[in-house]
Amino acid sequence: MQQAVRQHFPDAEAVYKFTHRDKDVFFSRTCVEAFESSLASFEEVSLTSDEKAWLASKCPYFKPDYLDYLEQYRFKPEQVSVKFIPVSPDGRFGNIEIEATGLWMDAILWEVPMMACLSELHFRLDATDWSYDNQEHVLRQEIQLNPYGDNCSRVVYGREHIIHAGSLRAMGIDIIQVAALEGYDNANLRALQLWEQTYPDVLLTALTDTFSTQTFFKEFVQNPERVRKWTGLRQDSGNPLAFAPAAKAMYESVGVDYRAKNIIYSDAVTLEKALELKQQCDEMGFTCSFGIGTFLTNDFRTKSSSYREKSKALNMVIKLNSINGRPCVKISDDLEKNTGDAATVEFVKKKYGLLA
Repeated sequence: MQQAVRQHFPDAEAVYKFTHRDKDVFFSRTCVEAFESSLASFEEVSLTSDEKAWLASKCPYFKPDYLDYLEQYRFKPEQVSVKFIPVSPDGRFGNIEIEATGLWMDAILWEVPMMACLSELHFRLDATDWSYDNQEHVLRQEIQLNPYGDNCSRVVYGREHIIHAGSLRAMGIDIIQVAALEGYDNANLRALQLWEQTYPDVLLTALTDTFSTQTFFKEFVQNPERVRKWTGLRQDSGNPLAFAPAAKAMYESVGVDYRAKNIIYSDAVTLEKALELKQQCDEMGFTCSFGIGTFLTNDFRTKSSSYREKSKALNMVIKLNSINGRPCVKISDDLEKNTGDAATVEFVKKKYGLLA
């Protein structure tokens, strides 16, 4: 994504905002202070020459000038503002507000490491009723898993407790930024077009739910050759069992063989859900893979329950809030779970006929 942003919108200014969805879970002042202190260390992170060479060999679609940019890139902690808002009577626990502001092509890298850092500190300092004991899961099925969970991980060591089959695949494109910058008319198609300019023959997996999958499909089928070219779809909200039948109907409506296409499921996927979806796709003829995040990197149980009860992961996101001062919104296939400026959400839902 960053390479595409750098190519098409090098001067765009972005604001990313943190949202914590669990209203009854609070952070300690100690945790927030530790988080603020940790941010200063991010400027020491850099891409090594060996890592650059590895990327060049494994990801040939990364252009040399982009790899040079990554090698020179340094996080700027001054781009991030953190505010602790106490809610407990003694002032020890409260909410946290986080914003990252800067050039879009720079600020885009803050999302994952910031949330990983906050999650790790929360479970080291605040929610400590857990351990590594009895935490291993082994999947003995032939399904492809793509680890998505670094942003919600509890600790890096936890990744060593993941045993999975399959290979990593890069995912497709988000559309909210293009719509905010260039308008909402055919925003899906414009985003796909820009993505193809950066990745003409690889990484052609389309995220369908930015303004609802039904809206995406209506625009996607306007160009059957593009439908034929793009290798797959990503399902990230709504009813996952309804997605493959809808995708099959969409492909068949323009004469494209859906059996040559892949679906990537990435919405709150567990191993049990993955197996159920794989069975459906096998029966229909789709190939499928799974982006599993929290369930892989933050799936722990409490010591106090003798490891019978789940140790609840943080339910948090960092989302693009605005581009060049224009609000960014996402509708998704859970139409009640909109994100972004309320007036813009209402405008977009009305434009695409998504109002109840």
